[in-house]
Amino acid sequence: NQTVVVTKIMPLKQIHCTGHYQRGRVNVFAVLTSGRQIDVTSSQLTLVSSSNSSVVRVIVNTNNAYYLLVPTIDDDGFIGSIGDDGMQGEASLTIGFNGVMMNDKEIVIIQVFETIISSLVSVQLVTEFDTFNTFRGITGSTKRLVVRVKFDDNEALVFDDVASQLTWVRVGQLVNFNVTSDTPTSVVYVSNSDDGIVTLVSNSPWLVTFSASAVTCNSNNNNDNSISLSSSQNVWCNVIAGLDGEIDLGNDYGQQFD
Repeated sequence: NQTVVVTKIMPLKQIHCTGHYQRGRVNVFAVLTSGRQIDVTSSQLTLVSSSNSSVVRVIVNTNNAYYLLVPTIDDDGFIGSIGDDGMQGEASLTIGFNGVMMNDKEIVIIQVFETIISSLVSVQLVTEFDTFNTFRGITGSTKRLVVRVKFDDNEALVFDDVASQLTWVRVGQLVNFNVTSDTPTSVVYVSNSDDGIVTLVSNSPWLVTFSASAVTCNSNNNNDNSISLSSSQNVWCNVIAGLDGEIDLGNDYGQQFD
């Protein structure tokens, strides 16, 4: 039987000047003599390794049963030097199944770039709130703001909840969060800017605006489009009764008092 790799490995680029890099996934299929293809990515007989672990290392994601190609990170920095073209290095993959190796049939090269950046081109707050866009809960309740982003690699590179999908990047490295309101006192605030967590304090007589704006990269990054990227959601803050005999007055959702 013959082993083939059915995958497209793109250059691994820095993600919007965060110091973190894209990750690739390798899918390995075995082709039987009948022509049938079988996914053997998670098989114990499958082998995927890197020729240069200082540029790319291969790890096994046991939960999802695929291999991730991860640029080796030392704290926030990349291990390796940067060439004139911005490429920090490249590595070839050894791929095989049940002792049959692909190297004499197909060579897969992974290139890692520092200066060619995968930049944000769209930022959208898509947090789900209660009825009438109400942030409702007892005093001290928290909520994570959900951000949908698109990168300039291609139209398909969209993350509907970037914090839960790009788990190796803190959402606060991509966007800045802010809260504004005409209310003279703080009714809600950003309690964790790294993860986009907001904390409820009290009722709001006026709408509160949550906003997320793309972090502006260094001016040396020629493809930075982040300056004008921002999104907002208007929300009512409505505190419900907690313990110790508290009483909840007014509307349950929306503005406390009409």
